[in-house]
Amino acid sequence: MRNRVISTSQRMNDGKTTDEIIKHCKSCNKCWEKLYMQFSSNHKAQDAYYIHFYEDFPSYGKEKKTCYTCNNKTKPPQIKRGLVVHEIIKS
Repeated sequence: MRNRVISTSQRMNDGKTTDEIIKHCKSCNKCWEKLYMQFSSNHKAQDAYYIHFYEDFPSYGKEKKTCYTCNNKTKPPQIKRGLVVHEIIKS
């Protein structure tokens, strides 16, 4: 298995669809997206959901939803596949 990052907005070319995927957190005032990542380590597949924040991203038209980080449901930030992400804690 290759390391993969699956971002829904990467597959979309329509601005309206991007507005549906990227959310705006009123608590921290950042736009964010939920990502699914798969990794292979020691021949063992690992997968998890992460949050990626966008800097200086327009919030107009984005759904207002408190992010997982502001809800204390993420681990500390880390770099995966060149992105700074926060892993979502599984409930």
